[in-house]
Amino acid sequence: IMYFLKKINTKNKGNETKKITAEGTYAARVFVYNSAGNSRNCSVGTYKLDKTAPDCPTISSSPNKPNGNNNYYTSEVVLTIKPSSDTNHWDWATDDGNSWHTYSTNVKGKQQKKLISDGTRQGRIIVYDNAGNARTCYTDKYKIDKTAPDCPTIKTSGTKGDNGWYTSKINVTVSQPKDIDQ
Repeated sequence: IMYFLKKINTKNKGNETKKITAEGTYAARVFVYNSAGNSRNCSVGTYKLDKTAPDCPTISSSPNKPNGNNNYYTSEVVLTIKPSSDTNHWDWATDDGNSWHTYSTNVKGKQQKKLISDGTRQGRIIVYDNAGNARTCYTDKYKIDKTAPDCPTIKTSGTKGDNGWYTSKINVTVSQPKDIDQ
């Protein structure tokens, strides 16, 4: 699109302002004329206007649904992040339940990121376009528990005989570990 400023002549001295409000790329040319009819192309500039942040990426997970009981993942979750076509680069961070930790910045294109640690985890992606507009996007929250429960504490009582035998009734007490629900 060519955008020409009006000519400035002796009848219209001074500054003239043109506003560019629609997004796009514009070329501007300024022509000046004197009273003899001479003209000059004084400057040529290209102006780009982008006020819109890029769209959030598409995100898929593997496994694509919880593989444990009660909506838990019992393995790491691999996220495939595919940015939209209007994304120049993006940053990646994860939440450990208390705070965000940035792991990757200025990432280009499709990438895989892993949520590894036990707990409720979420990813944060900040996408940037060529103009520097940014949008913050979040993954779903994933409950991850890859750790097998501790074994219970087992205590026995009774009269011990020889060779690992008991000579009276045996009381066996099993204490449930803290991380057991059932």
